[in-house]
Amino acid sequence: RQQFSLSEWMDVLLTSMGYNPIVFTEDEKILLLCRLLPLVQKSMHLIELAPKGTGKSYIYENISPLVRLVSGGNVSPAVLFVNNASGQWGLLARYKVVVLDEVQTLKFEKPQEIIGGLKGFLANQRLTRGGLHETASDCGLVMLANILLDTEQKPVMTPLVAELPEFLREPAFLDRIRGILPGWRIRKLSSDCFAAGIGLKSDFLGDALLALREDQALDQWCASRIELIGKQRYRRNEQAIHSIASGMMKLLFPHGDVSREDFEHYCARPAQTLRQYVWDQLQQLDSEYRQYDSDIKYELVWD
Repeated sequence: RQQFSLSEWMDVLLTSMGYNPIVFTEDEKILLLCRLLPLVQKSMHLIELAPKGTGKSYIYENISPLVRLVSGGNVSPAVLFVNNASGQWGLLARYKVVVLDEVQTLKFEKPQEIIGGLKGFLANQRLTRGGLHETASDCGLVMLANILLDTEQKPVMTPLVAELPEFLREPAFLDRIRGILPGWRIRKLSSDCFAAGIGLKSDFLGDALLALREDQALDQWCASRIELIGKQRYRRNEQAIHSIASGMMKLLFPHGDVSREDFEHYCARPAQTLRQYVWDQLQQLDSEYRQYDSDIKYELVWD
């Protein structure tokens, strides 16, 4: 990383992801890189909402054998958590990242049992089912969903999660999601959007990104640099913003050399944006959250 400028490094990562960096704006590049957050950060749970054709699942298909993309078919508690009859652990125990593609079209068996198990897993990183088996897992859960846009290319539905299956719209579940990635702000992929230059091999890139999960010193450093402000600070907002900002640091500044301005622009601000989308949904769906400030605000603690 030290041999590249920031813009060069972003282009290397994007090319390695399979994109042509010349085509995209800087804001789009940052959002595309956010798709890598679950690889570099433990327990990074995200929802990406976007129209068809934006390549939501593209990066997850071949980046690592420890990333599992689920598209189509039935999803049951046994598939996700554990099969109580055989004792075989499910996807969330065996992979580092599990991606549910087009969640509107997946068939969920026993949705109430699934949502109950997911809430416990997302809150405390423990997998269990009926108390028969239990294990720890830092797997990241990513859910990809298609949404409709109006003529101005903005989401039609309010709240944004209105098109998700009903049981996934429960506020207590959404609260445990770190961030919502606004995929509608990324252009639809055309032939010139795909990489033509030289990048890192996908198997090496996947291994390198997953190795960055263990850099807890950077996690602690980021947590000490961002402080939420307001009359009532909400703990999960704070945890989510610290985690996302740390993930962006690992992606863009893994060597630890970053200015205050770059840290705010490329790490803190994207973290606040992704979590703010979750916070907006919670405030619309449940009056309990309206006792807190509607906007998440922070300040940087910088020596």
